Amino acid sequence: MEKITQKGVEVSGLENLLAIQQLNAAGRHVIFAPNHVSPNSKVKTQLAMAEDYPKLRDVLEENGLPASVLFRGDGDIEVGDSRVRRIIYDIHRAIFSRLGRLLTGGVPLNINAKEPKLAQRKNLGNVREVLRRLKKQNMVIYPYGNWFKAGEQQFDENLPAEGYAGMENFEKWRQSLKSGFVRFAKMSGCPIVPVYVDNTGGEWKIRFGEPIEAPKETSNEELGQRYLQAMQLEKQRLQLPMHSENSQS
Repeated sequence: MEKITQKGVEVSGLENLLAIQQLNAAGRHVIFAPNHVSPNSKVKTQLAMAEDYPKLRDVLEENGLPASVLFRGDGDIEVGDSRVRRIIYDIHRAIFSRLGRLLTGGVPLNINAKEPKLAQRKNLGNVREVLRRLKKQNMVIYPYGNWFKAGEQQFDENLPAEGYAGMENFEKWRQSLKSGFVRFAKMSGCPIVPVYVDNTGGEWKIRFGEPIEAPKETSNEELGQRYLQAMQLEKQRLQLPMHSENSQS
């Protein structure tokens, strides 16, 4: 297994990067599906300042694989029948969506766990935008929106859920996050690329897995399991000693 260093990040799974480059050259795009690694401070965690995305973005651009990112553009605000709360939610959503677009150039997604139906209605335009973008470029979609310490995530059905476990309808919310990237893959015909990210000891490592095709006839559950199994495998491979090392600035 070979690795290279790009933009201060150890990159492996190079054969899969080559396969993705060939897909792009043939006019097909992919959905990169990475894990989130906890920021290095509580303040950044609270502000949802992802440190892993800039690292991944730089590596993708270095390899000629630029991608948009799908980010959360709202918050968990209970609205009910209150007009005031609806206004608060809409203002919050507008501010964070615009800020996210400005910082990342990506597409916002509404995931209000306390008002899932309201969020779903707000997503119609965003879903169409994602599908339009996938016809022209790759996308980064995080199947899990919550943070995990480096090396902590096991990619099974019993993942820790600190900060969310007490949330009402948490399980439905968690499942919707897991299936969202699969649904986009099936609707667009774009393969899913598992991407394992690690920053143990402050040393960033990114490993790209083999693209997973997402035919429409395959169930969301089956594709989700394929992804989880692939992520666990790439995590294990990242921890193996590399027999060949190259360096690239």
